[in-house]
Amino acid sequence: MILTPANYIDQSCQVNFDQLPAALSKGHDLALTAFKDAQAAYKGNKTVKAVMDHYLCELNEAIAQKKPAKSTKKRKKRSATLKPVMGDVALISEEIRFIRRFLWLDGKQRSKESIKRLLFSLQKAMVERRIRKNSPYADEIQKIHDQLWEIVVDNQIQSFIVELDPKLKAHYKEIVGSQSVKEAVKLLKRFIPLQGKSDIDEKVIKLHKQAIHLIGEKKIKMDNPYHPRIMQMIEVLEHYIEDTQYEDPELAYNLQYLGKLPDVMSSEQLLSMEFETIGLVGKWKELIGDPSVGFSMMVFGQPKSGKSTLMLEFAQHLAENHGKTLYVAIEEGFGYTLKDKIQRVGAISSKLSFAAEMPKKLDRLDFVFIDSISRGGLEIEDLIKLQEQYPRVGFVYIFHTTKDGRFRGGNHYAHEVDVILEVRPEEVNASGRFGAKSFIKR
Repeated sequence: MILTPANYIDQSCQVNFDQLPAALSKGHDLALTAFKDAQAAYKGNKTVKAVMDHYLCELNEAIAQKKPAKSTKKRKKRSATLKPVMGDVALISEEIRFIRRFLWLDGKQRSKESIKRLLFSLQKAMVERRIRKNSPYADEIQKIHDQLWEIVVDNQIQSFIVELDPKLKAHYKEIVGSQSVKEAVKLLKRFIPLQGKSDIDEKVIKLHKQAIHLIGEKKIKMDNPYHPRIMQMIEVLEHYIEDTQYEDPELAYNLQYLGKLPDVMSSEQLLSMEFETIGLVGKWKELIGDPSVGFSMMVFGQPKSGKSTLMLEFAQHLAENHGKTLYVAIEEGFGYTLKDKIQRVGAISSKLSFAAEMPKKLDRLDFVFIDSISRGGLEIEDLIKLQEQYPRVGFVYIFHTTKDGRFRGGNHYAHEVDVILEVRPEEVNASGRFGAKSFIKR
């Protein structure tokens, strides 16, 4: 028997919680509350969902293994095996790999065919999205692509000696040999051999301490191409350290590394926690509820339905009352129509800014509107990456619709947002996780 959010209310009565660890027994009452009323609390709150998913995972494992209740005292470290998660991780990112290959051309005799092969490999990596347009080295990759293309289309060149501009060569060398990249690669090289090994407690603790230090000192920043891998490594190391040292749920609750929640907590612990919301009031709260910090919203409607005007009004409200807001007007750009809408809406807050293209960095912002996703060429992976990179920024995505009223891009976008707004000339329909009203008249 496997318990899920859908069958928990009906099937959990078959479980003997007295034979399970105390933390799982305490979580049963919380789970009953979270999964009742068609799982309203579970579906309506990201934190509750995350806690319940961890709880079900632990509970199903305990039921399958029928493991006895564990001691709540600190115990001696045992030999354990670090779960392999990075056996296939390349130590050099695709961007740096191509920059390095381009550097190798300098001062060497090369045929046009060899340049064609390099260009084809680069184009294939870009098409397969192994090199993305929001890469920290996107500009350098584009310059390399353009230089290779100029060589390939020149019919007079068949074989030649490649000579790179000294300044460009120095810049590329700095990227390939950057200290930040080196530090990240060193950590990953130390981590990979530990996977699947035993008797590694001391090495794990040292590696974790050094990784936390480098992140804290900003020697490995978020724009580092290996930053996601380093954070994944830290998470795995923390799970290992917590598992080998402690079994006490109360102690695990207090040892929240990097702000992480424990895998399992009691109902009292969860109820005692405070969660931050924006604090919306008035018609906006009536429409979408009071979202948590870092929410995401999809807005779609047919042309001339007024979705951009409505969202400009919302952006003005957020900027005036809740924080710095950026409206990325990719659809209209800096032109008369945008100016006219700003004047009509009165979107003149000192905390409201505008951009005609998507900026590379969104630091020090609280809310970002992207109008529109389709014109900006953003895919669902790009939206997920934005939300992961800026977890405290609220994102509002504006979509085109097809003739039948559906938003372009498919329903898979809808599963990645907290609130969905359909804008019509006469009304706005809303659905979401924060108690949104079904519709309001315009």
